[in-house]
Amino acid sequence: MGRKGWGGAPPADDAEARKRIVDAAIRSMERRGPQGTSLSVIAGDLGITRPTVYRYFDTIDDLVTAASDVALGGWTARIADLTS
Repeated sequence: MGRKGWGGAPPADDAEARKRIVDAAIRSMERRGPQGTSLSVIAGDLGITRPTVYRYFDTIDDLVTAASDVALGGWTARIADLTS
């Protein structure tokens, strides 16, 4: 992996890259809302290009699905902690 993007700290592997992209998508949607979030915005937040995002997610729907799964998992875990 190159060193130009990712804020100078490229991910160690594809799994870490996917996680960073998903986390950035979640943060962007929390901060800007769904209408203010796009692949370009997410890529810009990470210091990478849109094609780099597409390397890990075939479509924006794939990325949104992955982000939703992570967000829902965190929400479910918080509810479980509160009801235990």
